[in-house]
Amino acid sequence: GKCADCGSRISPVYPLVEALAAVMAVAVLWKFGLTIEAAFYLALIYALIVITFIDLEHMIIPNVITIPGILVGLVFGALATDWGASRALMERVGYDLGGFLILLNEVPFLDSVFGLLIGGGVLYIIAFLYVALRKREGMGMGDVKLLAMLGAFLGWEGVVFIMLVSSILGTAAGLLVIFRKKGDLKYALPFGPFLSIAAVIYIFTGGFRALT
Repeated sequence: GKCADCGSRISPVYPLVEALAAVMAVAVLWKFGLTIEAAFYLALIYALIVITFIDLEHMIIPNVITIPGILVGLVFGALATDWGASRALMERVGYDLGGFLILLNEVPFLDSVFGLLIGGGVLYIIAFLYVALRKREGMGMGDVKLLAMLGAFLGWEGVVFIMLVSSILGTAAGLLVIFRKKGDLKYALPFGPFLSIAAVIYIFTGGFRALT
């Protein structure tokens, strides 16, 4: 179709984004109901939709989305935390490794902070090692900040699940591209969309917990 005002052709991306946004809104409300949790998850998914299409077209993930997203994720964790119960739990389990692991599972804000650190740290190390070994950039800092944002929202278990699933999806897509490009290994494939898809899967399935 064409724009009614200027007559320019409308990119199919715009109706696709709008359709995805509508489908995700219905899915989130069906899964979580009219709750604060649903509002935060829907905001995250909308951010991931925007990030996916920007990364596909421009190979960048804007800081204007990920940096505020990290803060919103931490707020989500703080609001989900019963601070009185958490304080009592800290006194009961202690501060050794076993106690820390219990707190990670029981205190959403601590899980959010740890998810942020693990998410950003893991990809940063991978990106650093890739540059050190290959002498060229293989993963942008945008991906690092995106996974940090996802860690802030979804915690450390979410980060582990997202890393595994996105790696599988990215590898499959990479092999398909290599096959279609007849062995050309120089084609750059954005990683943000795979992180985003894996995050949405985690939100709706619960990740590894769905298997138990």
